[in-house]
Amino acid sequence: MKIIHISIIILILLIVFSIINSHLKKDIKEHYLTYFLPFYDNKITELTNFYNNDENNLNYFKKKVNYYPIKFGTNKEDKEFTKTFLINYVSKSLNMKTQNIVYTDSLKCINNLSTGNIEFCLIDPLTTYYYNEELHKSLNNLRLVTSLYKTYIYMFTLKTYGVYTINYIPLNFKIGLIKNSSFTLYYKKFLFDLGYSEGENYTIVYKDSIKDLLNSLNDGTVNMIILYQIYPQKDISYLLNEISNPEIILLPFEPNNEDLFLKKNFFLKVESVDLNYLSPSYLPRKFGNSEFLKFRPSMKMCYTYIHILSSINTSEEFNYDFVKFYYENFKYINTTLEDGYKINLIQEKDHLPYHQGVLKYFKDYGYISNIDNDNCRFLIGRMECNEKTLKDNNLWLTL
Repeated sequence: MKIIHISIIILILLIVFSIINSHLKKDIKEHYLTYFLPFYDNKITELTNFYNNDENNLNYFKKKVNYYPIKFGTNKEDKEFTKTFLINYVSKSLNMKTQNIVYTDSLKCINNLSTGNIEFCLIDPLTTYYYNEELHKSLNNLRLVTSLYKTYIYMFTLKTYGVYTINYIPLNFKIGLIKNSSFTLYYKKFLFDLGYSEGENYTIVYKDSIKDLLNSLNDGTVNMIILYQIYPQKDISYLLNEISNPEIILLPFEPNNEDLFLKKNFFLKVESVDLNYLSPSYLPRKFGNSEFLKFRPSMKMCYTYIHILSSINTSEEFNYDFVKFYYENFKYINTTLEDGYKINLIQEKDHLPYHQGVLKYFKDYGYISNIDNDNCRFLIGRMECNEKTLKDNNLWLTL
């Protein structure tokens, strides 16, 4: 009987507790932390006022998060790289959201950046050059943020044609290019500076993909193909291995007058690559006076750097935070990227000035300084190099 009474008392207490708890929940209100959610809804008056009244600039909210979705433009070929890169950016910064805008036409990306419709654009200097020199569009609204990774110019042909050097291309050669790639904007100047004119020396055949190009070279539809890709590139490696045609050769980039060519194309560089990374089936290869073996695989290739550009109207804070993230995390970022997308701190300048936010970061962390003191090198990446920081670190020397 006692047990029944106790059970009834416990049940009554539970009912009372439930009623009280339900009543209290009605009075619970959302607190200020709700404001940090990266959403904008005009139906929510308080949140709308937070944005419209610029309350984020109040001291309490300052530097908590960047709720503004930074718009980052990229071309379709670099979509996956940019996706991985921005995932790293969001995870290691105060930015709550980025918007990756993919363009099939790199000119649209640079145009939208110039007009302030996006904050950043991943772009190559071939597009920048064409935009400025051929379309006569101003670059005044564009600023450099950082160099990223190298993109190489591959020139494949068949030994059947007896072309073993880029200094001899027979008349009426059919050259294959990927349709709408950024190299299609630049091939005329590139080949002209090597001594060839379209219509007189060669004709262009467009294909939709790397696979289509390599297959058309293999079956003789075209005599040469030119690719503008990272090195190594997994699709090229796979297809060369699948086709496994010993007649396919990659031409060394050794123009008759390399210095003159590079002077005319100031953002292009030449370096030696290891052909062991090209494809498992490629080596050994011998053509003309050239021989490439697994233990002697060095070949010259032409390359340039992909850049991140910003609009002059993109805030100094966004640029500062972005380049700070890049410099502090580039080693980790490399562990998340596929082969060929190796990024580093080498700054290959375009013909564009740095954004002021980038220059401020360089100054604050000792990468640039107005102080003429060799000991500034000990402060690089740590702090601004000035008289005070040098003295504080026992590095100030006077003669």
